[in-house]
Amino acid sequence: MGHQVRVNGWDYAIWLLPDGSVRALDNSCAHVESPIVDGAVHEGCVICPWHGWRYVLATGQRRTSFGDLPGIGSFPVRVVDGDVVLELPPDRCR
Repeated sequence: MGHQVRVNGWDYAIWLLPDGSVRALDNSCAHVESPIVDGAVHEGCVICPWHGWRYVLATGQRRTSFGDLPGIGSFPVRVVDGDVVLELPPDRCR
């Protein structure tokens, strides 16, 4: 399960993975904009708990049986001195 954060009116889902890496995606499924933060993580993807769409944690792409397709926003994130630092594009910073 991930952690939801809101920054400047945008919702993000952040996961700390067992290998110590951190991933951040938009917290909104491209299907019907449901939150994905509570989705299960399996094989490098988060699975939307509402309709089962899968998103690659490293890229935000939607994983399908036909290959990876455009999905949702993925953002650089890291841990600095115990704090999670999310790097946002200029259009999301006020």
